[in-house]
Amino acid sequence: MTRFRLALGLILAALAMEAPAQRLALPVRGVNVHTASGPEMNEVVRMKLNWVRIDVNWADVEAVRGVYDWQGSWLEPAIDAAVSRGLSIYANIGTTPAWACRAGSTGQNCVPKDPADWEKFVRAFATRYRGLIGIHGIWNEPNVGVFWQGDALEYVTTILEPAARAIREVDIDARIAAPDLSATDSPRIGPKAFFDAIANRKATDLVDFVSWHVYEEGGGGLCGSFNGPGGIYKRFFEGGFCDRSQVYWIDRSTLKDRPILITETGFASGGADAASVTSLYDVFLPNGRVEGLFFYELMDNSGTRLGLVRDDGTRKAGGDALARRELPPGEAPLPLMRESFDRAWMPTLYRWTVSSSAYRIRALALENSQKEFRATVKDVVSGDMEITATVQMTSDLKWPWNWVGVMARTQDPGHGFRETGYLAFLRANGGLGLFRAPDTVLGYVETGINPKERPVRITLRADRDFLTVSIDGEEVLSAQDGTYTTGYCGVQHYSLARTQEVVVTELR
Repeated sequence: MTRFRLALGLILAALAMEAPAQRLALPVRGVNVHTASGPEMNEVVRMKLNWVRIDVNWADVEAVRGVYDWQGSWLEPAIDAAVSRGLSIYANIGTTPAWACRAGSTGQNCVPKDPADWEKFVRAFATRYRGLIGIHGIWNEPNVGVFWQGDALEYVTTILEPAARAIREVDIDARIAAPDLSATDSPRIGPKAFFDAIANRKATDLVDFVSWHVYEEGGGGLCGSFNGPGGIYKRFFEGGFCDRSQVYWIDRSTLKDRPILITETGFASGGADAASVTSLYDVFLPNGRVEGLFFYELMDNSGTRLGLVRDDGTRKAGGDALARRELPPGEAPLPLMRESFDRAWMPTLYRWTVSSSAYRIRALALENSQKEFRATVKDVVSGDMEITATVQMTSDLKWPWNWVGVMARTQDPGHGFRETGYLAFLRANGGLGLFRAPDTVLGYVETGINPKERPVRITLRADRDFLTVSIDGEEVLSAQDGTYTTGYCGVQHYSLARTQEVVVTELR
């Protein structure tokens, strides 16, 4: 694809007309995960959340000038883990490496001495992960000294404008959120300064979402308290005796028509109790102005203990409540893994498409006299699940034993699929079979469908001890069997056509 570069003036000229407010297909039910691992991302899915806010720390990725450590900084594993589970990503981009600080300043909150260094990093990030980032957030709490040493105008000219320019050079349709302010009662810089700087620099059209943080405030006295979900909502929309609401400042800015994202919220006491956590989403998201909310945070850390999950991996009451709740109408269960691949496979004896430890779909050719299959999906899910694969044969061989299919609930990653698990396969002659490994036939039916003629969507659902197989959304075979209850899942095929997709969803 040809990439092009535009000067900021040309971007602003092209967007001179008021940009329409960006809207999201579903409300953002998110959580801050920093750089979470695969098992931690599984918890996000099990709690039926659909977005994660991931830290993209320039100071960590480019600690040495010109050297990008995407893996060692834990950034890429976190992005892979989120994408492979169907989670949308809000990338919180910020922090300055020591080498980039302007003279006389230190710390990751320093102002870059050359905005071009920051712009180059953002461009590298946007290019590497193009298409994987749902929203690019520009810096974190620049109104608080611990995160930003500069002033509001420097935030816009040194951080926001270069970042927006770099991101939109890579992807003109990318969505950008700013200024991601803290709702602290005593910010180093007031919100008006940021909105005035954005307006004066004519940078309004660089921002698609207004991002802000808001927490409980229990000070009491003359200024009052804002406790619980209702108190947080009141603080954000109505304010109190001592402080104006965040919405007050938004409504008096050039960003007043933009959707709002609350990118951090939670409870100052650290109490993630069931009613408070679920109510927080339910209070804010029906509001027509708030497009999404990110709870802070997924995992406890040694300082704040604000997480939904403890250090030992067990959920608190709030996390359990999210996992148990019914999703609102129209919000489908979230997949634990969603992978697409675009490649024509050369015929070999067998191929096994798996998710590696980096959570990417891989195809491995496995050929031996025993026809064993020792590749398995790693770290995806254990328990009842549904796996759907869009598959098509591409082999030119004519014999009717060509087949494509799906496999679920294998019990031991050290064994081949013939030793454990369930397999649903569709032969070239139209026969659909359901097997329990290694050789027990649970069901067979003639479908009249030839998977060599067109892509076929095969779904194997393992719900407790009841199994169903569907073709293109229509159930065609079912069986009851309780032999296997936990394990891994994947896709087994002889050969695949282009542009196929695999989706794995945990049922409960």
